[in-house]
Amino acid sequence: PTVERAATELLLGKAADGLFEALPKDQRRRLADVPEVIRKLERVAQSLRARRDDLAKAIGEAGQMGGERRDQVVGELEEAKNLAAAALATAVSALENLRLDLLRLRAGVGSADDLTGSLEEARRVGEQVDAELEVRALLQNSGGEGQGPRAAS
Repeated sequence: PTVERAATELLLGKAADGLFEALPKDQRRRLADVPEVIRKLERVAQSLRARRDDLAKAIGEAGQMGGERRDQVVGELEEAKNLAAAALATAVSALENLRLDLLRLRAGVGSADDLTGSLEEARRVGEQVDAELEVRALLQNSGGEGQGPRAAS
């Protein structure tokens, strides 16, 4: 099941790439950083998807036996999984918005200026999630406990 879902951000990225490449040369030049933003969002979404799936696996490994400590650990794992899932949804949504604005631009309904909002949002989401993943990695490497990425707002 994970393999099927993992393709969402890649399919959106491929579609956005195709739309970008179909733009006239002058627009592509003006929006030269779009492919880089698409790649970043794909990477972020893949990292978040892996994090969410790892947390789901850990929840399953906690077992069914009740107990206060187990319930506490499962609660923490579920919270971290939900945060990763929310951040994943935000990253995929930013990628989809970018794709839709590229579609509008290619169809002649919008302008390159109209794409700026989606591009800025996509950059912000990518940078925010990257920073949160880096903090989590640093905490794990130093022996601390990371809570995982918070949902981007």
